[in-house]
Amino acid sequence: MLRKSNQTKDKFFSILGHDLMGPITSIIGLLNLIQRKKMSEEKKSRYIHTVSNELKEIEKLLENLLLWSRSQRGLIRFEPGQCQMREASQEAISIYQSHINTKQIEVVDLIDKNMTVYADENMLKTIMRNLISNAIKFTPLKGKIEIGAITKTESTYAEIWVKDYGIGMKPEIANQLFTFESRTTTKGTNDEKGSGLGLTLCKEFVDKHKGNIWAKSTLNQGSTFTFTIPHNLLLEPYSCPSPEQKLFEPLWVFWGSSLI
Repeated sequence: MLRKSNQTKDKFFSILGHDLMGPITSIIGLLNLIQRKKMSEEKKSRYIHTVSNELKEIEKLLENLLLWSRSQRGLIRFEPGQCQMREASQEAISIYQSHINTKQIEVVDLIDKNMTVYADENMLKTIMRNLISNAIKFTPLKGKIEIGAITKTESTYAEIWVKDYGIGMKPEIANQLFTFESRTTTKGTNDEKGSGLGLTLCKEFVDKHKGNIWAKSTLNQGSTFTFTIPHNLLLEPYSCPSPEQKLFEPLWVFWGSSLI
């Protein structure tokens, strides 16, 4: 257990050292070019746009890191209630609208506007943000993304999916996407970077709803990420960390005391 804890902490610091410093170094280089070189307004505009995208990626990474650290420490209260599913998907789409426009992606939201689920609203929106962001990352120029949901009368769970028609992946990679220890990262179709932490966070939040999350993918054809979440099941609030999570306390004191 202690060995697993140390491995996870190593992975955590690798995100800080590589996935965070990479974009920052890129931004510094681009800003130096803009300041020192004479260039056309068109070229300068492209550089500024790149800097803006890099900053948005840093913001998303930091948000996921802080959420994940709070989750590990048991500081995120689980407060389920009736949520509008369509509202969660539309909010995520609006957040990434500039990325969608840049890649000229068609996003089709098939979720019924009256559909509700019984979920923690903040966790649900975090799941949708990460899955939609992931789909955008791997969708090519002028590609398509579909978002859908279904509720079966014989089940207390709704099934929600985000489907892209992008580059896809091998099945063995798809099976390793949701664990922090085997965190897998791949560059997107527009050379977008990622930490792989978002999908780990999705699994943790789905687990707290007693649901499941999985991915099905075909190389060069696309991927579908699906999760289940209650639509009429009452769940108990949860905020207590497991004994294994308590092993992280020295790390969280160092990392989180002044930030969280």
